[in-house]
Amino acid sequence: MRSISLMLLLAGALAQQPPKVSAVDRNAFTFTGYDLSVHLEGAAMQVRGIVDLRNDSNAARSELALQVSSTLKWASIRREGKPLAFTSSPLTSDIDHTGTVNEAVVTLPIAVAAHSTLQLEVAYQGTIPLSGVRLQRLGAPADVAQHSDWDVLGNAYTAFRGLGYVTWYPVAISPVTLAQGNAVFRALGEFKARNPATLRVRLNPSDLKLLHSGIAVQEGTIDFPLSASTVPLLVLGGYTTQASPSAEIAHLTAAGASAGSLYADVAASSSRLVSGWLGPADQKIQIIQSADAHSATFESGATLITPMQAADPREIAFQLAHSLAHASVQSFRPWIYEGIAHFAQARMREQQQGRAAALAFLSERRPAIALADMDSPASATAQSLINADDEIFYRTKAMFVWWMLRDMVGDEAFNRAIIAYRPQDDKEPAYLQRLFEKESNRRLEPFFDDWVYRDRGLPDFRIVSVYPRQNLKGGTYLVTVQVENLGNAGAEVPIRIHTASGDVTTRLELLAKDKAAARIETNAPPEEVTVNDGSIPESDISNNTFTVPTALPR
Repeated sequence: MRSISLMLLLAGALAQQPPKVSAVDRNAFTFTGYDLSVHLEGAAMQVRGIVDLRNDSNAARSELALQVSSTLKWASIRREGKPLAFTSSPLTSDIDHTGTVNEAVVTLPIAVAAHSTLQLEVAYQGTIPLSGVRLQRLGAPADVAQHSDWDVLGNAYTAFRGLGYVTWYPVAISPVTLAQGNAVFRALGEFKARNPATLRVRLNPSDLKLLHSGIAVQEGTIDFPLSASTVPLLVLGGYTTQASPSAEIAHLTAAGASAGSLYADVAASSSRLVSGWLGPADQKIQIIQSADAHSATFESGATLITPMQAADPREIAFQLAHSLAHASVQSFRPWIYEGIAHFAQARMREQQQGRAAALAFLSERRPAIALADMDSPASATAQSLINADDEIFYRTKAMFVWWMLRDMVGDEAFNRAIIAYRPQDDKEPAYLQRLFEKESNRRLEPFFDDWVYRDRGLPDFRIVSVYPRQNLKGGTYLVTVQVENLGNAGAEVPIRIHTASGDVTTRLELLAKDKAAARIETNAPPEEVTVNDGSIPESDISNNTFTVPTALPR
């Protein structure tokens, strides 16, 4: 998801004060459901429908806020057919690609009691123009920003995403900007976690082919489950589709048809690999060619939109591993659903180029976890993987957790546990732990407690001492390596001893704030010792290597 990566890179480029907020409590009401009729005509859209809300505050409320993109204008807001008074004003907020939302503050004639529900009839209309405003404010060139925020409503081609890209259905979020670091992503995650609604969309018929990331209810009617880790995607264009055993592929051009055949072949071979790791797919993946040949790829569940140009089949396989994982593993828990998909990409990289390449892929993402960990709440459960609404945690940290689990239990036990996973049986957090303990015959509660049930931060490994001793039988050495974990999370960490005759690796379980020693036999004197090969995210990796002095007794 290059657009999110670009936002993260640019977020620190500009210092800016948070926008002023009005007195209305935007967290008081929960959005419990949407039923919207969307009429698309050329480059314009009209939306009419119902929004269901519940007052989840502890007091009666007579005001509420509704926000849509700045290019959409409120026409009316009613309750039981009667118009409600509201004021509408622009609000700087980067939850929308334009960098601004149009907020209606609604005054209710009768206050809604705490924990009571209400239904609003809303109407708004406008356009969805191509806009890179929020990224340009951070200094991104216009073309780079628009290839990232490529959402557009047009005559011959339409493609737009939901909240976080285009706010085309009503929400209520306190204003945040990308200049505030991780604030936008945290606000989006918190809103999605707090408002797990279903967005039902009824679209008027069109001569253009309709593609989407939701669930087709009937012709022209789509349900989008608004989960923490999925974003609605609607696409209309002059598409031609082709089917393969593992994928539905939609292309716009003759070149796209040729690339589509390559994607179909790669999807078939990659599907065999991923299903061997994670179990058989429950659905086909959907690959959609985007009209912008330079646009950032985007994934939502098993749907991928990409320029779909002919490329290295290995890179296509790496890209498709994410969607194929979603086709195999369903879960309502974001850390499972998204974390396992990112893990599948790391495993695909290992399949293609070896473990070192996979570890390089993981290591590129370690700094984001370290930064997010420094910024995480003091509560050990606020951003635990069970409760995480920050995507750095439920995507990236979760990817590392899956990788560490695989290293601990081995491929066969790991594959069996994942294939045995059933979301309908996942009624408590410990369900997954028990699956892995059963298949591996290992006690895994300390690991799950530090990495899944609680956010204890990251470990910090350092080598305290290395003591090599030549064995009496000659030609071999017994090397004692003492390692300390300065962090608050424990892990089973690899220790590598480099010698002139090759490397020897062992694993050592090291609890938080603890020391332990590993004893390894080598065929030559140790020259360098490294703790952690990059498979475990750490807060500090500068103290992981120890050069053995030649003067040490051997």
